Amino acid sequence: DAQADILPYARTFTSFEFEDFLSQLTPKRFELLRLASKGRRSIADLATASQRDPSAVSRDVATLSKLGLVKVERVSNEGHGQKKIVM
Repeated sequence: DAQADILPYARTFTSFEFEDFLSQLTPKRFELLRLASKGRRSIADLATASQRDPSAVSRDVATLSKLGLVKVERVSNEGHGQKKIVM
């Protein structure tokens, strides 16, 4: 609708780009999206909730971030450096 406001996270795809975008949404990544939609969660929390290895979850979150589906923020992890929070 030409009169509608632009969505804050709107993205326009060609049919080829959309097919590639959808191919990136594996069942495990979709599960991470579902878990992350419930609030800010660390990589470790997502790994525990999905019963997956944290390094695999981290790689999938990086892919989801590149696709623009999640935002990742680094925060201080008291006494242990930093941790990634997924939103």
